[in-house]
Amino acid sequence: RQILDDEMQVTVFFSISEENTIQCISVASGNEDLDYFIKKELENRHVFGTEWREGMIYELSVDYSDTVLAYANL
Repeated sequence: RQILDDEMQVTVFFSISEENTIQCISVASGNEDLDYFIKKELENRHVFGTEWREGMIYELSVDYSDTVLAYANL
């Protein structure tokens, strides 16, 4: 079974805790298996840097085809 579609876009919503970890994750990809996988991979992961703001909601969208092209150019 193919999990990823060539045209898939994934949007992740998250906030940062006091301990600089990712929390309150919501993933929108249209694929429940992929959503679950991404949530489990990011949940409680430590973030680095001083630009993160505790409690702020962040949104990150990734176009799957763009990601594949980026890896192909490495």
